[in-house]
Order: sequence, then structure tokens, then C-alpha cells
Amino acid sequence: MSAASGPSAASSCRLYAHDCQSGTHYLIDTGSDVSVIPKEPGWTAPATSTLLAANKTPIEVYGRLRLSLDIDFPKPMSFSFVIAAVPYAIIGADFLKAFHLAPYIAARKLIDMQDNSWVKFASSSLPSLGISALVNTVDSSITDLLQEFMEVTSPLPSDAPVKHSVRHYIETTGKPVHFRVRRLSPAKLKEAKAHFDDLLSKGVVRPSVSSHGSQT
Repeated sequence: MSAASGPSAASSCRLYAHDCQSGTHYLIDTGSDVSVIPKEPGWTAPATSTLLAANKTPIEVYGRLRLSLDIDFPKPMSFSFVIAAVPYAIIGADFLKAFHLAPYIAARKLIDMQDNSWVKFASSSLPSLGISALVNTVDSSITDLLQEFMEVTSPLPSDAPVKHSVRHYIETTGKPVHFRVRRLSPAKLKEAKAHFDDLLSKGVVRPSVSSHGSQT
């Protein structure tokens, strides 16, 4: 990928990634808690919640959309982005954490900390929005507590070490009950496949031939 033109971009400490599938550029913003995409022009649905920018400006949220990104890493990167009133798409700290990616700004790289593979990106002159997942209407004592124990509200990989000795079992007896499999529309089928591919890659689910397996 060629570097962005202009002295401001060349001297910037921020990078942007190019999604080869959609052609969308994503600012890599480590100062943003969440990854976001702009709402579509003409969006009429009301906002469902609010995020907060670094300058304390509220950012309206309209939902989530799972996207599969191809930013030149070999492994699939399916992730649920927040749809928000932002001027451009952002890859935030939640995305980087989910895929074990670390920015190396001096070399303009993202490094996969699991296998040491890396991809070089272009510099960006776009400003960091510093989006916080905590809204300013929440009591400060609560936000401090959530910031201290962020792992409680963040998804963990299936191979994360267990910190307790509790084991959960579901005993099954008799024949399982099944319902007729219903067809999905092409759009919903594509979304479902992306979601299950994500769960499979994280080890949350696995293929099964058991009579008690879920027909998906």
C-alpha cells in the first residue's frame, strides 16, 4: 500500500487500514474504546444510545453491524462495529484487542502478537476522536469502577485461563427435540455465516455430529 500524500499525513502518528473487500478506509485509533462506522446517508431510525468523544461531545449510536474485514492479514477478521454519527470509520482498541494486534507506529505496522505476522499501512492525517464507551450521564464512581474492571464487560477468548474451579454440566436424557430448519434471506444468511465463522475461529462453538447438536 502506498503512503498517503501530503506532509501532514507523512508526519502523522496515526495509520489507516484499507479493507480490500469494501474499499473502505479505517482510521486505526488506539485512543478510541470502540470501533465505529458512519451511519448511511438518509438514515432515519432514532439513536439508541450515546458515546462520548475525547472533547466531551456526545456521539449518537444507531446499532451494530458485523463486518468481515480483509486488511491483508491471513486470518479472517469478522467484528461487530458500532454504527454511529461519525465522519469516518474507525478501528478502535476493542478490535485490536480481539485480534491481538499491536501498532508499531515508527514502522507504520500492525503486528499480530500471536504469530508475529505484520502488515504495513499508510499514514493518516485524520484526527483521533478518542471515543469512550462510557457516557457522561453515568455517575463518575460507576465509570471509575468499570474502567478498573473492563474485563468483566469485555468478551474473552475461549482459551482464556479460568480463575475458578466451577464446572457446569447439562445432563440430557431421551431423544432431542428438533424444529424444522427455516431458510434465511440472502442478507441474513451472509450475516449468520459471518457470525458463526467468527465463533468457530474463537473456539466458542465447534462442528458436531451429535443428535443433541444445534442445527445451524
